[in-house]
Amino acid sequence: MGDIQFKHNMSEVRPLPGREENPGKRTSPWLDRFVLIGFLIIAYEISDEVLNWLEPEIGVVAIPISLIGLFLAAVLVAEKTLILIEKLRGIR
Repeated sequence: MGDIQFKHNMSEVRPLPGREENPGKRTSPWLDRFVLIGFLIIAYEISDEVLNWLEPEIGVVAIPISLIGLFLAAVLVAEKTLILIEKLRGIR
């Protein structure tokens, strides 16, 4: 087959979309983990209430919809909370 030739060095490559030229301060992934675990615990705690609220409306499919919805909501809220925390700390 043919040869693959690279015309750019790694230093000449542009940053990913939405990323800054200078990455700024580095953070530990532990804060991300603690916040995500906290929101997953909150989602677990309110899951019975959400299930009881959804079950009369949509029936049997309330269980998977509530579990998937609460999981996705916990991940999204954790991400937005981390962005807010990093902005307040001056990281982003």
